[in-house]
Formats: sequence, C-alpha cells, structure tokens
Amino acid sequence: MNLRHPFRHLHRNRHEKHLLAEINSRLPRGIDWKAGAIAYLEAIIQAEGGHNRRFELVKPFQGGPDFQPFFTDLYTFLNTLDKLALPEKASVLDVGCGAGWVSHYLAKLGFSVTGVDISPDLLAIARERIAGDPFSPFIDHPFQVEFMEIDVETTPVPDDKEFDCVLYMSALHHFFNPIAAIRNTASRLKKNGRLAIVEAAAPEPGSSYDETNQAIMQKYRTLERPYQRVHLEEILTISGFPYFRFYQPVNGLFTPGQSDLYKNHSMIMASNWNIVIAASDTGVLPDPDYSPQKPVDGGAVEFLRGFYDPEMEPEWGEYRWAGPEAYLRTWKIDRLICEIQPVFLDPEIQSMNVFIARDGTVERHLVLKRGMPPQTVEFTSCASNQFCFMADYVFRPDWFNLPDTRLLSYKLRIP
Repeated sequence: MNLRHPFRHLHRNRHEKHLLAEINSRLPRGIDWKAGAIAYLEAIIQAEGGHNRRFELVKPFQGGPDFQPFFTDLYTFLNTLDKLALPEKASVLDVGCGAGWVSHYLAKLGFSVTGVDISPDLLAIARERIAGDPFSPFIDHPFQVEFMEIDVETTPVPDDKEFDCVLYMSALHHFFNPIAAIRNTASRLKKNGRLAIVEAAAPEPGSSYDETNQAIMQKYRTLERPYQRVHLEEILTISGFPYFRFYQPVNGLFTPGQSDLYKNHSMIMASNWNIVIAASDTGVLPDPDYSPQKPVDGGAVEFLRGFYDPEMEPEWGEYRWAGPEAYLRTWKIDRLICEIQPVFLDPEIQSMNVFIARDGTVERHLVLKRGMPPQTVEFTSCASNQFCFMADYVFRPDWFNLPDTRLLSYKLRIP
C-alpha cells in the first residue's frame, strides 16, 4: 500500500468507471457485444449475402465504383507505418485483426506479426489469406505471422511474446472496455515499444454518421462507437501511456511550386480522424520535441528526420547521409546555406533531381550529375521555416554488395 496515497487505486478505478460509463452511455441496451463480435461474419452474410466473405478475404481492395474507402484505408495505414519507422523485421501485435488484411500487409513488409481477435470465423479467413499468398518478402523464408483467438478485454496476450509495436488499426472502437484491451496487449511491449491507434473520430450525436452507427449496432450486435479525442486522451493516460502525440493526415499530389499545401489538403480528413502514437516514455515517441541542433548566426538548425546515424551525432560540419525525403527546421537565422554532394552507386545512373521546399512550397530544383562537385544553395530570411529535401534517386548500399541497409540519396552539409 502507498502510505502517502492510500486511496489512489480506489480513485483511479472510480475515474475509470466514470469514463467507461460516459463513452458507453449512448450504446443500445441489452446487447451481448462479445457474442455479436464472434458471430459478426455469419450475421452479415445472412443479411447481405455471401459476397461479404470474399470482401473480407480481399480487403481493402474492392472493384469500385467508389474507391475512396480503399484510398482512406491505405493512406492511414501507410502514413502510420511511415511515422512509426519500425526497424527491419520488427515484431508487431495487430489487435482486433479481423480477417487479417493489416497483418498480411505487415508480413509482406517483412515484419514478425501476431494477429489477435475474438472471432474464429474472421481468423479462419486471415489464415486462409496468408496461406494463399506464396510470396513472402524474403527468399526461402516464409511469412512470420500467426493468429490467436483471444478476448483481450479479459485475457492478456501470452507473456512469452514481446513486441516493438502494438497496433489498433480502426479496431479500438469495437471494445466495450478499451482500457482493459490496451492494458492486456500493451503490457507485452518491449522497453522502447510504442502503441499506435488509428480511429475515426466520434460523429456529432444525431448526425447521419451517428445514426448509421446506431443502426449497425442494433442490426449486427457489433460495437461501432468511435471516441472523442478528449476521451481517447483519457483512455491512454489511464492505461499507462502518459506520453502521446496525435497526427493529422495529409495526402495528395501537387504541382511543383504549388503554395499553401496544408490549406489545400490538410483538412480533408483532419477533423475526422484520431491517429495517435503513444509510449510510456516521451523519448520513445516519433518527432521528439528536441533534436540535435547546429548553432548558426545566433539561431539554430534542427534536424528532424531523414538523416542517419552516425551523422546525427553532434559533430558539426561533416556531411550527413540523407534519405529520399529529409526535413530540417530553422530558428532565428538570417541565412541557411546547404551543400549537397551527389552520390551514385549504380553505374547506369548519371543524374538525379533534388527538390527543396520551404514550408510546403518548392523553391529550388537541382539537377545533380555524376562527377559534379558539391552544389551550394542559400536561403535567406529563415526566422522559422521547415525545409524538405526530396530526391528521385534512391539506393541501398547492400544492393551493390556493401554492408549497409540504409535507404540513401545524397550527402548534405550545413557549413
């Protein structure tokens, strides 16, 4: 017992019960949600036809004519993976995996995947899906994926497993007690592991979206109860994840030099999604609040992402390897001077394009050719800007029998 706070545990449970009562206050009454989840596939097939089994088998692909659900699923999934930046062959727990499309894609990327769900029918489809794909990403090495039937609201994931990431891909809203589900899954995270949640935001009560969710819950006895962001923040905190960062999805193609990218596209899904990465330690989160800085004329250059160790060590002045997209930020400086050195390992490649955008607007286009000396570019009035460097030539040294698996493009130096 904690003698300083003898009622802390009681207070936490009281708050937890209050939160659960609030998020579940508008659910239809008298429904066995677990039984509904187990029987969901059979129920929807009986109500709408056998093609629904095939839909689960090929999800997220569909034949149209409306491709937007497919685009949305892929955008959010890939953007989340990109932000997580998981290491090669990382272990991932796919919670509420259903028929397994997320597990399948993760396995196709070479990750070691465990998918858990309460429905044996959906898990059977997930296993069929994997068995029907003979092409793993590694030669003579099968998919590293398994599926387990677990009610994670009541049962922890077996303690012989550890994960780099626990992922809830549009799944957390299916749990009556999301706090218990997170505790029973995220307890298996490695020391520096992260929890990632992708959820549609809760609609306004009485809206058409809300009425649709209510009708689905009544008809199929399956939970369709998204969360308000404030509720999701409380769920994370109570579950033991005090450090988290929400992200806003931005997707689209833009012409070179097009200004105000964020005004054009950022609000398409921003208000309708809660995409969050959480950890028990703030240092484990992507996009750290503080990153190595290089003092420049009384200000600083902050390297955000796309640069690689050991170049990220604070030994200023050396060239740093940059990937196909690399970002840095400037603070309170008059000028930013960059030197870019082209590097070509493929003998058939003679040139590359590098675009440099400031705050979403492309300002420079460099054509770097084989044998060319480092190219210098200069920007002025850099009081507070974010720069993105984008290259169209990408290579991994191990493609050319060199012992390095990084994805690289060129070298960059800030004099």
